Amino acid sequence: MITRNNIELELVEIVVDITGSPDNVILFDVILAAGINIAETVKRNRETDDIEQWFRISCSAELEDGIKNFSISNISINSKHRKSKDNPLSEYLVPVISKEQLDDTAEAFLKKYYPEALEKPMAIPPEEVAERMGLQIK
Repeated sequence: MITRNNIELELVEIVVDITGSPDNVILFDVILAAGINIAETVKRNRETDDIEQWFRISCSAELEDGIKNFSISNISINSKHRKSKDNPLSEYLVPVISKEQLDDTAEAFLKKYYPEALEKPMAIPPEEVAERMGLQIK
Protein backbone atom coordinates (compact mmCIF):
# COMPACT_ATOMS: atom_id res chain seq x y z
CA MET A 1 0.00 0.00 0.00
CA ILE A 2 1.28 3.44 -0.93
CA THR A 3 0.02 6.42 1.08
CA ARG A 4 0.48 10.07 0.15
CA ASN A 5 -1.30 12.76 2.17
CA ASN A 6 -4.95 11.67 1.99
CA ILE A 7 -4.61 9.27 -0.96
CA GLU A 8 -3.94 5.54 -0.65
CA LEU A 9 -3.04 3.20 -3.52
CA GLU A 10 -3.32 -0.53 -2.96
CA LEU A 11 -2.56 -3.28 -5.47
CA VAL A 12 -5.60 -5.52 -5.39
CA GLU A 13 -4.65 -8.16 -7.95
CA ILE A 14 -1.82 -8.84 -10.42
CA VAL A 15 -2.10 -11.24 -13.37
CA VAL A 16 0.52 -11.96 -16.03
CA ASP A 17 -0.75 -12.91 -19.49
CA ILE A 18 2.12 -14.45 -21.53
CA THR A 19 2.08 -14.75 -25.33
CA GLY A 20 4.59 -16.59 -27.49
CA SER A 21 6.62 -14.98 -30.19
CA PRO A 22 9.40 -16.18 -32.51
CA ASP A 23 13.14 -15.88 -31.84
CA ASN A 24 13.22 -16.35 -28.04
CA VAL A 25 11.11 -13.24 -27.48
CA ILE A 26 8.08 -13.36 -25.23
CA LEU A 27 5.34 -10.80 -25.18
CA PHE A 28 3.45 -10.44 -21.95
CA ASP A 29 0.95 -8.18 -20.29
CA VAL A 30 1.03 -7.39 -16.61
CA ILE A 31 -2.57 -6.78 -15.66
CA LEU A 32 -3.20 -5.21 -12.30
CA ALA A 33 -6.10 -3.86 -10.35
CA ALA A 34 -5.33 -0.91 -8.14
CA GLY A 35 -7.56 0.26 -5.33
CA ILE A 36 -7.47 4.03 -4.95
CA ASN A 37 -8.84 5.57 -1.74
CA ILE A 38 -9.14 9.33 -1.25
CA ALA A 39 -9.97 10.73 2.18
CA GLU A 40 -10.49 14.22 3.51
CA THR A 41 -11.82 15.82 6.66
CA VAL A 42 -14.57 18.38 6.24
CA LYS A 43 -15.83 20.09 9.40
CA ARG A 44 -14.51 17.28 11.60
CA ASN A 45 -16.21 14.63 9.48
CA ARG A 46 -13.91 12.20 7.66
CA GLU A 47 -15.17 11.47 4.15
CA THR A 48 -13.69 8.80 1.94
CA ASP A 49 -14.18 7.69 -1.62
CA ASP A 50 -12.61 4.71 -3.32
CA ILE A 51 -12.45 3.14 -6.74
CA GLU A 52 -10.81 0.11 -8.32
CA GLN A 53 -9.07 0.61 -11.68
CA TRP A 54 -7.59 -2.04 -14.00
CA PHE A 55 -4.34 -1.33 -15.86
CA ARG A 56 -2.60 -3.33 -18.63
CA ILE A 57 1.17 -2.94 -19.03
CA SER A 58 2.36 -4.51 -22.30
CA CYS A 59 5.95 -5.76 -22.17
CA SER A 60 8.47 -7.82 -24.12
CA ALA A 61 11.72 -9.55 -23.23
CA GLU A 62 14.26 -11.81 -24.85
CA LEU A 63 14.85 -15.16 -23.13
CA GLU A 64 18.47 -16.09 -23.66
CA ASP A 65 20.69 -16.86 -20.66
CA GLY A 66 18.15 -15.05 -18.50
CA ILE A 67 15.96 -12.08 -19.39
CA LYS A 68 17.46 -9.49 -21.73
CA ASN A 69 16.16 -6.44 -23.56
CA PHE A 70 13.11 -5.99 -21.32
CA SER A 71 10.86 -3.19 -22.55
CA ILE A 72 7.43 -1.73 -21.89
CA SER A 73 5.57 -0.91 -25.09
CA ASN A 74 2.25 0.35 -23.74
CA ILE A 75 0.33 1.16 -20.58
CA SER A 76 -3.44 1.34 -20.86
CA ILE A 77 -6.50 1.45 -18.65
CA ASN A 78 -8.75 -1.60 -18.77
CA SER A 79 -12.33 -1.79 -17.66
CA LYS A 80 -11.88 -5.48 -16.78
CA HIS A 81 -9.35 -8.31 -17.01
CA ARG A 82 -9.19 -9.91 -20.44
CA LYS A 83 -6.84 -12.59 -21.72
CA SER A 84 -4.87 -12.32 -24.94
CA LYS A 85 -6.01 -14.79 -27.57
CA ASP A 86 -2.87 -14.84 -29.75
CA ASN A 87 -0.36 -17.63 -29.00
CA PRO A 88 -0.96 -17.89 -25.24
CA LEU A 89 1.68 -19.55 -23.05
CA SER A 90 1.28 -21.19 -19.67
CA GLU A 91 3.10 -19.94 -16.58
CA TYR A 92 5.85 -22.44 -17.56
CA LEU A 93 6.13 -20.88 -21.07
CA VAL A 94 4.51 -23.92 -22.73
CA PRO A 95 2.13 -23.08 -25.62
CA VAL A 96 -1.54 -23.46 -24.76
CA ILE A 97 -3.16 -25.23 -27.71
CA SER A 98 -6.87 -25.95 -27.84
CA LYS A 99 -8.20 -29.22 -29.20
CA GLU A 100 -9.47 -27.39 -32.27
CA GLN A 101 -5.98 -25.99 -33.00
CA LEU A 102 -4.02 -29.26 -32.73
CA ASP A 103 -4.07 -30.22 -36.43
CA ASP A 104 -3.19 -26.71 -37.63
CA THR A 105 -0.40 -26.37 -35.06
CA ALA A 106 1.08 -29.76 -35.93
CA GLU A 107 0.94 -28.97 -39.65
CA ALA A 108 2.66 -25.59 -39.14
CA PHE A 109 5.36 -27.27 -37.03
CA LEU A 110 6.02 -29.95 -39.65
CA LYS A 111 5.99 -27.40 -42.46
CA LYS A 112 8.72 -25.46 -40.67
CA TYR A 113 10.92 -28.29 -39.36
CA TYR A 114 10.14 -31.50 -41.29
CA PRO A 115 8.13 -30.69 -44.47
CA GLU A 116 8.80 -34.07 -46.11
CA ALA A 117 6.45 -35.65 -43.53
CA LEU A 118 3.57 -33.67 -45.05
CA GLU A 119 4.14 -35.25 -48.47
CA LYS A 120 3.91 -38.89 -47.36
CA PRO A 121 3.29 -40.70 -44.06
CA MET A 122 6.52 -41.57 -42.24
CA ALA A 123 8.10 -41.93 -38.84
CA ILE A 124 9.68 -38.65 -37.75
CA PRO A 125 13.12 -38.98 -36.13
CA PRO A 126 13.16 -36.73 -33.04
CA GLU A 127 16.96 -36.25 -33.19
CA GLU A 128 16.70 -34.85 -36.73
CA VAL A 129 13.85 -32.51 -35.76
CA ALA A 130 15.78 -31.28 -32.72
CA GLU A 131 18.84 -30.60 -34.90
CA ARG A 132 16.74 -28.65 -37.43
CA MET A 133 15.33 -26.63 -34.54
CA GLY A 134 18.87 -25.75 -33.44
CA LEU A 135 18.63 -27.82 -30.26
CA GLN A 136 21.16 -30.21 -28.78
CA ILE A 137 20.10 -33.45 -27.12
CA LYS A 138 22.29 -34.45 -24.19
